[in-house]
Amino acid sequence: MSILYGNIRLIYQDASWLLGKLLFLYIIVPLMVIWLLIGLIFNLPDGTVTGISVPVYIQIVIFAVAGFKSLFPIAVGMGSTRVQFLKSYYLTGLVAVVLVMLLLNVCQYVLATAYNQWIGWSNIFHPAVLFRNDYQFISYYWIDLMIGFFLFGFSFLIYCIWYRLGTVRGLILLIIMLITELFFYYGGVLNSWFIWIWRLNMDAFALLERSVWQLYSARIC
Repeated sequence: MSILYGNIRLIYQDASWLLGKLLFLYIIVPLMVIWLLIGLIFNLPDGTVTGISVPVYIQIVIFAVAGFKSLFPIAVGMGSTRVQFLKSYYLTGLVAVVLVMLLLNVCQYVLATAYNQWIGWSNIFHPAVLFRNDYQFISYYWIDLMIGFFLFGFSFLIYCIWYRLGTVRGLILLIIMLITELFFYYGGVLNSWFIWIWRLNMDAFALLERSVWQLYSARIC
């Protein structure tokens, strides 16, 4: 058995437990069933928002940090190098995010369809509501996928920096960054910069979402 296959197998087992069995069997599916029962039993107001995506986002962050922390010593002890383990971890992690977000959106589609059929409306707590008023599977999945990649990569990057620097130097660096940010914010430097970045990101996301939806519509037609 090659080192690459061994690393992927090791990471896959951890990902299937954290992002598969634990997340969906014990959190997402029961939460979805509870929301369906609440919608059938109680007379909910139109402003009620259902949501099952937040636990998925949290679990991706946990997998990015806890998975690497627990599996890295095991992989090195089995003869793997750091570079080989990182390549395997990137590959397996990104594939896991794609599959997890697909399962999440299938569950969201079932929840939205059931609420529309039984109650007559559905409001899903999701970042996609910033760009669309109505539910669209492709749009919601695309946004979930981008959020999942960001959470996985950013959490893993922060942990790697913390792991490299250590707790003491990491805390010192964090305090220095916070103090610097406070000076820049109250000095008026970051306020306008944040507004510009936010508008730029919103425009870019909206343009990307419209492009994907137009491509999907053209293929259907």
